[in-house]
Amino acid sequence: MPWKFWKKSEKSNFDVGAKSNKAAPDSEVILPIVSLCKEENTSACQCCGACCAFYLVSFPAHETDDIAGGSVPVGMSGISKNSLRFMKGTETKTPRCVALRGFVGTKVTCAIYENRPSTCRKFMRSWEHTDGNYLCDKARMSFGLQEFSQY
Repeated sequence: MPWKFWKKSEKSNFDVGAKSNKAAPDSEVILPIVSLCKEENTSACQCCGACCAFYLVSFPAHETDDIAGGSVPVGMSGISKNSLRFMKGTETKTPRCVALRGFVGTKVTCAIYENRPSTCRKFMRSWEHTDGNYLCDKARMSFGLQEFSQY
């Protein structure tokens, strides 16, 4: 699925009322957590992790550490179709990457951050630069988190 980006001057066409299979936490819980993360001087992604628990993470098989030049731990990945691999846990009905540590929406880290797949390296946080990322906003909203584009 191609990623959809848009410029700050464009309005998001994401349907705020979209149905999700994830339960949204109460807003009273989210707001103190977001401010806590900002006080601790952590990155916005370290206070989120929604993309790691919402999408299938597939990547080229040559990125695993069992192949010369690869770095993604082969034990944390499964074999998919078309010479692709996927991060274990992301292929399920309720995805959660095996490398994700912590609680989505509070404080998270990636156990293999330096060795993560190219798919994760290329995934841009919405409004990190000047472009929105529909997929980032969609994942956040599925957990009841505010879109980064609205900060």
